[in-house]
Amino acid sequence: MTTTQAVTHVLKQQVGDRTRWILSNGFFVDRVPRAAPAGRYEVFEPGAGPGGGAERRGVASTIRDAIRLVNQLAPPAAPLSPQDIELELGLARNVFGRLGEEARGRLRAVADNPTQGTWDAAHGLILSVHPMLTLWQAVCKVNSACTFIGPTERMCGTRWVRGKWRVVPTQAEIVKAIRFATH
Repeated sequence: MTTTQAVTHVLKQQVGDRTRWILSNGFFVDRVPRAAPAGRYEVFEPGAGPGGGAERRGVASTIRDAIRLVNQLAPPAAPLSPQDIELELGLARNVFGRLGEEARGRLRAVADNPTQGTWDAAHGLILSVHPMLTLWQAVCKVNSACTFIGPTERMCGTRWVRGKWRVVPTQAEIVKAIRFATH
């Protein structure tokens, strides 16, 4: 398992008069309103947002330049060994004590390959009892820009059909969340 992927754009949203791109490592880029100089993209470190605790780390003229700047400011993490993830999983506890092999397997799968299926299978697993934290809650704790919205369900004829997750956390976010919850 490695966490050496470059930062990518995860989600684009409108925040007041700004357009915000949330990046895979928690950094975010805001396109300032039209009244500001043309082509101004502000790069912020992971945090609560402008005026709410996030520090502005730079300015770029295009979104691609902003992403390049983020890659320079926060290079991808070093590879994570299977032994490291096993140590973290050994520290996780649910209401019955240590996690069983089935739960640990689902967490290994999502940490190794975050996809719609592996995330859906593991997001609700409890990693800590004091405080009570599921994997999904832990991801939201370590990524203050977390906008993960669960899948929706809709009626299709006579049965309910479950949709997909809008955003699946990155491998780095999942590993960081597991570490957060177990320490």
